[in-house]
Amino acid sequence: MSGSTRAVFAHRYMRFILLAAFCAPFVAAVGYLQDSIRPEQLAVSMVTYALAGSIIALPRWDGSQFPLLPTALTSVLFLVAAQQGYAATPVTLQAGQTPWFHLGFIALLFGLGMRRRPGWAFAVWLGVTVLSVSRWPVVNGVIMPIEAYHVVGIAVMLVTWMVERQYDFFMRRRQDTQRLLATARSRDEAEKGMRYASNRRVDEVRRLAGGLLEQIAKDSSEVTDYDVQQFRLTEAQLRDSIRGRSIATPYILELTRAHVPGGSPWTSWTSAAVLRRPRFWKPPRSSSRRSSRTPAPAP
Repeated sequence: MSGSTRAVFAHRYMRFILLAAFCAPFVAAVGYLQDSIRPEQLAVSMVTYALAGSIIALPRWDGSQFPLLPTALTSVLFLVAAQQGYAATPVTLQAGQTPWFHLGFIALLFGLGMRRRPGWAFAVWLGVTVLSVSRWPVVNGVIMPIEAYHVVGIAVMLVTWMVERQYDFFMRRRQDTQRLLATARSRDEAEKGMRYASNRRVDEVRRLAGGLLEQIAKDSSEVTDYDVQQFRLTEAQLRDSIRGRSIATPYILELTRAHVPGGSPWTSWTSAAVLRRPRFWKPPRSSSRRSSRTPAPAP
C-alpha cells in the first residue's frame, strides 16, 4: 500500500505544528550565537536548518508518501546544519547539554515519519548521533556522554513508524472486510432477484393458465373445440412470455409501452396479441348448430 494515502497523517494542522517546533530553537539560538567560537558557521547552520524545516513542513499534507528529491534534500540540509552547529559550539564537560537545533531534530524525525519516510528519518538520526558522539570528551580514558537527546529522537522515530505500520494493518483488514461484505451483499441481492423472478413467473403462469387449470380439474364435461382453442392460445401466451423475457431489452420495452396502453416493464409482444385477441377469438360454431340453422331445401 505504498501508493495509497493515510488520512490519519493528513491533519490540516500538521503544517503549523511542525513549523512551531522548528521555530522554537531560534529563541535559544541567540544565546548560542553569543557563546559561539565561529559565528559565521552558526549562521550557516541556522540558514540550512530553516531551509530543511520549510521543505518538510510547508508542502501540503495529503497523507501520501513524501517525494524522494525533497526528502533527500531535507536530510542533507539538516545534516549540514548539525555539522555546522557543532563546529561553531565549543565542547564542555557539562552533562545533559544539547545543541541549539535539538528540538528541530526531534521535529524532523517526527515529520519524516509522518511523511512516511522512516528510512530517511533513521539516516538523519544516525548521522546526527555520529556527529554528537564524535564530540564527547574523554576523561581519564573514559568517554563522557554529554548529550542524550538522541534517545528521545529514536523513541519518536519508532513511535511514528509503529503508528504507520499499525495503520497500514488496520486499513488492509478494513479493505478485506469491506470486500467480504460487498461479496455477501451481492450474493444476497442475486438470491433475492432469483426468488423474485421465480415468484413472478409463478404468478404469471397462475394468471394466464390458472382459470383453465381449475376448469379442467372441476369440469368433467366434454372438451369442445372452443376449449381446445383457448388452451392453445394460453400455451402460446406462456411460450411468448418466456421468449419475451429473453428479448426484453430497454429499447423493446420502451416501444412496447409506447404502443400498448398500460404496459409494464415486463410487457412483451404477447401483450399486444392479448389486446387484439377479441377480434380473433370467436367461438366456432359446432356442426349441429350450423345444420339446425341452415334452411331445408325446397321440395
